[in-house]
Amino acid sequence: MNNQEIGDELNRLEKESDGIKDAVINICWWMRGGITHTEAWNLTEKERGMVNTLIKNNLETMKKNKNQINLI
Repeated sequence: MNNQEIGDELNRLEKESDGIKDAVINICWWMRGGITHTEAWNLTEKERGMVNTLIKNNLETMKKNKNQINLI
């Protein structure tokens, strides 16, 4: 690899790292104490995706039912 390729790879890895950090922070925020920061960091990529899907589904449900009172 030449210096340009190394620089490009480092930039790609930094973006990937930032994406993972963002996902972990979002999971912690939306789970509202349901998962700790450490637990979120220990999730695999697949598990993070599954939690994000759960969050998105719950948000969609909340938007659809925003005028309804949940008694559960």
